Amino acid sequence: MVLGDYPVAFVIQKTEQSKDDSPFSMADRGFEHPAVLNVSQDGTGVLTLKPVTIERRNLMEKILYSGKLMKLEYETKSDVFVPAEGEDGRYEIPADALQYTYHKEERQMIGSVKLKMYAPLANKQLHVRTAALSILMHGFW
Repeated sequence: MVLGDYPVAFVIQKTEQSKDDSPFSMADRGFEHPAVLNVSQDGTGVLTLKPVTIERRNLMEKILYSGKLMKLEYETKSDVFVPAEGEDGRYEIPADALQYTYHKEERQMIGSVKLKMYAPLANKQLHVRTAALSILMHGFW
């Protein structure tokens, strides 16, 4: 890929099944879409995610809760989770941390990495969940 910043579509899906039957993690709404893939002069890439505040009503629709991701980790190829740290409250994941598949007919590359997210709950406890982040890149090559 050529040096520059590229907007990339992404989705965050649950790695554990839940009662609501949705395969999508609430964390998918916890980031600004699209993400940005920055390719530097040496050809390495960094995926940048910008967290946003999520608002959600309780089951009885009386109380509005809001929260923002406190910490994000990604799984390395060594099966170890490490912090995704960046500047200005953004999270950065090296592009080589993702595993990729290429669909030649569609000119579509899909990259995926497992995440561990830490977020506050309404009762002030820390909520930790894992999910899979997938990026979709079309026609970059």
